[in-house]
Order: sequence, then structure tokens, then C-alpha cells
Amino acid sequence: MRNTCINIVLLSLLLAATAANANSGQTVSSKVFKALTEAQSYNNKDQHNRALKKLSSLAITKLTPFEQSQILNMKGFIYFEKNQLSNALTSLNKSIAMDSLGKDTRLNTLQTIAQIHYLKEDYSQAILISNKFLALEPTKRPQIFIIKGQAHFQLQQYKRAITATKRSIALKKETG
Repeated sequence: MRNTCINIVLLSLLLAATAANANSGQTVSSKVFKALTEAQSYNNKDQHNRALKKLSSLAITKLTPFEQSQILNMKGFIYFEKNQLSNALTSLNKSIAMDSLGKDTRLNTLQTIAQIHYLKEDYSQAILISNKFLALEPTKRPQIFIIKGQAHFQLQQYKRAITATKRSIALKKETG
């Protein structure tokens, strides 16, 4: 399940990289697109180290901020898949900080960061990142409320856990 979710996110990163960023009109060069595509292919074959090596072969400082954020984002998801959570957080946080991701990619990244904090048992940070997500997209994704609810539960904040979980269930019923 986790691998399927990560592959979907990585595929969406590639699609985002090929299209213009709606807010800024940015795209990635053919060289970066090729590296992202090859890294995705390696990652799909569970050749994570090869995927990371391919992404690291680019001189990241010579890339545009948008290209850098795409590379860092993909590295973060690959590290996550490898269960290297600290490396994943580092890459994903750098990607978010560049502020050049499209909204959907930014939301996927924030959700993954919240999930990683939860897995690392940093429940307060998982809630904080969930709230950042909800500030951008308050009502469409039930999964973020599950992460938030679970984190509240772990902190013994049961009323908040119930509220978040009920919201997730309501959203799921609304969206199908």
C-alpha cells in the first residue's frame, strides 16, 4: 500500500514537472525531466539507490528553484520509501522551503511530512504540519484528518482526536 501511494505521488511529481506551474509558468528542462523520469523508473524497480544517484548527478545549484524543488521532492519520497525518515524530512522540508511547488505537489509533500513526523512519534509536529496543510486546503482530503486524529490520540487529546476522525469520515462520505 505504501509503495503504491509513493509511486502515485512520484508520478504526480513527474506530471507536475512536465506542465507549467500554474502560478509561475515554470517548467523543468529536458535534462531534468529525463533525470526525473529515469529516477522514477529505477524507483519503480526498487532500485532506490540508483534513483538517488541519478538525481544527485545533476548539479543542483545550476538548476532553477522550481527544478531544485522537484529534485528535492522526489529524493524525499524515495528516502521515505527506503524508510530513511530523517533524510526524507530534510529533502522534503528543503523542497517546501523553496516555495516553488504547485499547490497539489505542496499538499502531497505536506501530508507526507506530517506522516513522517507521526512515524517518528513526533506527534506535535505531525499536528502542526497537518494544520499547515489545512490552511492551504481545508476540506478535500480525509487522509490528513486521520493523521491529525491519530497524533492527537497519541498525545491523549481524545476530544480533538475524535473531532479530526469524524471530519475524515464525513469527508470520505462526501467525496466517495
